[in-house]
Formats: sequence, structure tokens, C-alpha cells
Amino acid sequence: MLSLAQTIGIVGTMILTLYFSKKQVQSLRVDTQTRGLNDLGEKFQ
Repeated sequence: MLSLAQTIGIVGTMILTLYFSKKQVQSLRVDTQTRGLNDLGEKFQ
């Protein structure tokens, strides 16, 4: 019984880690795109 609880805990932790790392990568991608567009806008002005 304890082994099953440990396994569920480990899998749950892995899922949470993947979920939050995915959100972080998406926000980083948006920041990079925004910076790139701002740089292009400044070059045209």
C-alpha cells in the first residue's frame, strides 16, 4: 500500500513539474517574440 502511494506521489510530482515548465517556456517564447517585434519597430522608425 505504501509503495503504491509513493508511486502516485512521484508521478503526480512529475506531472506538475512538466505542467509548470511548459507554462514557463510559453511565457518565455512570448517575451522573446515581443522583444523581437519591438526591435524591428525601432529599426523602422
